[in-house]
Amino acid sequence: MFKALLACGFLAAAFHSYSVGEIRSAFNGNPVADLSAYQPLLVKDWRDRLTVSLEQGAANEFISLQERLALRAPLDPLAFEVALVQAIEMGEETGAENLARDVISRQPRSLSARLFLLSRAAQTESYGDVLLHFERLAVLRSVDQTALVDAIVGVFRAGEDWTLLLRYVRQGRPLSKELIRDLMSEPVQTVEIEPLVADDRRLQSDYLRRLLRESGHDQAYAAWLRFRRSADPVGEAPFNNKFLPNEAALPYNWFVDSKHAEIQTSGGLYVTYRGVERPLIARQYFSAPSGAYQLVAEARGRMPESGGSLEWSVSCAEPKTSLAIMAVELNKRGEMERFETEVTIPMEDCDFQVIELWGRSGAFPKTSRTEFLSILLDPQTE
Repeated sequence: MFKALLACGFLAAAFHSYSVGEIRSAFNGNPVADLSAYQPLLVKDWRDRLTVSLEQGAANEFISLQERLALRAPLDPLAFEVALVQAIEMGEETGAENLARDVISRQPRSLSARLFLLSRAAQTESYGDVLLHFERLAVLRSVDQTALVDAIVGVFRAGEDWTLLLRYVRQGRPLSKELIRDLMSEPVQTVEIEPLVADDRRLQSDYLRRLLRESGHDQAYAAWLRFRRSADPVGEAPFNNKFLPNEAALPYNWFVDSKHAEIQTSGGLYVTYRGVERPLIARQYFSAPSGAYQLVAEARGRMPESGGSLEWSVSCAEPKTSLAIMAVELNKRGEMERFETEVTIPMEDCDFQVIELWGRSGAFPKTSRTEFLSILLDPQTE
């Protein structure tokens, strides 16, 4: 898969460079009228004729022009790039590698030469060179970076040794975050991954999802507490019950579907619901001790009668067992309203819970706008 990916990338680059007769700037994608920065006036006519002969399939004239161009303009990379393609087609790997280095010495931004050297380094298991050429290509931004990252991870997967790649990402080199995200699904020990994601909320969330799959909530929640640099329980449940902007990771912070809601900069969850279907609007996993609670929400806004409403649900996380459902139907336009219901968390099979906000379709759907100022599980003492 990796070889096919690089081959496609190389052929696409070669086609783009040689059949059209020009190279595009590696940084901004704009056409470069003349690549020969050193001898533009001397070389331009030769380059144009070379392109025409290539497009017309005049092989003999093309080879002759190529050789003359190399002699007349030794600093121009075009003749060497064409020779590189020919060497690859003839299976002359060593010659092609030398030609690719000649191209790089004349044009460090040559996409085709970099791709070939990267492919060659992968084939010979020269992993240091793999990362060298990968970094250059990452800086050029001329290749689909997602595909490039997938390919590099594939190289190290085949080699079954992640040492050099982990060192690369620890140094914060180009595309490190994208590499870390791919490494989440690889057999890299979590002890190696966790320090790499400590300062990035999205990467933390990806990492916690992996821990959930592999080890369950206990291990994932312990890691989440480490990211918060706190060994103590969070306290009130759910976390961030006033919906303040913060950088804590999912799933122990609020997931909010941006199509329906947003956390406001001053706090509060603002929900716009059209009154149709039953969308999941917000969700959070948390851990509260067993016992009796009062689920309390404060909200205000505008909710047309029979136009649709909202509901909060609380369940045990695994297995998912419903504990309470609380409907939210605003009756006082713009005024604060309070909603409450009882919740009892059992002692067994409910170490972690999940709270979710859902839309409830209306008989005559209309758009409602609701602002939740808080949602809290208030412990009830006897």
